[in-house]
Amino acid sequence: RRRFVDAYREYYHAHLLDKTRPFPGVAETLELVKPLRAAGLRTAVATTKRTLTAERVLAGLGLAGYFDLILGTESPMPHKPAPDLLLACARRLDRDPARGLMVGDTERDVLAGRAAGMRTCGVTYGVLGVDGLSPHAPDFLVDRFADLWPLIGG
Repeated sequence: RRRFVDAYREYYHAHLLDKTRPFPGVAETLELVKPLRAAGLRTAVATTKRTLTAERVLAGLGLAGYFDLILGTESPMPHKPAPDLLLACARRLDRDPARGLMVGDTERDVLAGRAAGMRTCGVTYGVLGVDGLSPHAPDFLVDRFADLWPLIGG
């Protein structure tokens, strides 16, 4: 198992950005958020990827500068749906989790956000789609990343 994981990681890191692209509207929407960040809004990426991997992906896509914190899941941090990663982000950003919004494309994202006391938003263009997310009752469902803007500051 260890050899498989090591081989997978070696290949994955060598080809990290070969086919990875942001979803439509991501950069444009994050650009709209910039003035809100200047006024005190904080943004974070909380991912099951390792932190360095997430940082490489976001930097390679030109998106890292839109986030105040990029935090991955290293041991002993439990994976989502445990709320620990989201609570760690809120702590590091000195923010009340109850004022946070967890945006994600899996049930683990929705459940982690709810367990952390955050509002939750499922994005239907990701892994599960609307049929897979709806049973987990996120507070919001959006079909496009740009649809987040009214929830954040539009």
